[in-house]
Amino acid sequence: AHTDSGLMTVVVVTDVPGLEVLDQSLNEWIAIEKLLHDHVYRDQTISQVPTSLHRKYATIFWADSVVHLTEKQKVSLSPTLHRVEKSDKERYSVVFKQRTTPMTTPPRYQEDYQILEFQLQASEKFKRSKNKIKWLGALFILFVMAIVVTRVILK
Repeated sequence: AHTDSGLMTVVVVTDVPGLEVLDQSLNEWIAIEKLLHDHVYRDQTISQVPTSLHRKYATIFWADSVVHLTEKQKVSLSPTLHRVEKSDKERYSVVFKQRTTPMTTPPRYQEDYQILEFQLQASEKFKRSKNKIKWLGALFILFVMAIVVTRVILK
């Protein structure tokens, strides 16, 4: 079982249910995909039942960075602990992870390190450009002052 890095994770429901999330208040594992399958297939005639749930539904849960959203709030959110139960059938999962700044939470996956490296490079470029903007601003102020002084002298 694990939580994901980033802010939130979206997992497309598969045709082979297996995703489970921990209900923290009950301290029980909930077979979330199985519940969705049961709900969709219950009370439907054979002609109404979809042949596949894949790409029709998704589960969304909080990841590690959610704690930073609520640090100063009175509400408390925590990352969703989840796992995939074993299955006799092949199971494919499509996952989308909404990342926050990797410097907020420690990198855990290869892509986290790549994003962190990119973020650090971008941060350095921003700092350099900010310094350039400061210099350009200072030069502009000197230029305006030179014009004002010149006008005063020429009067």
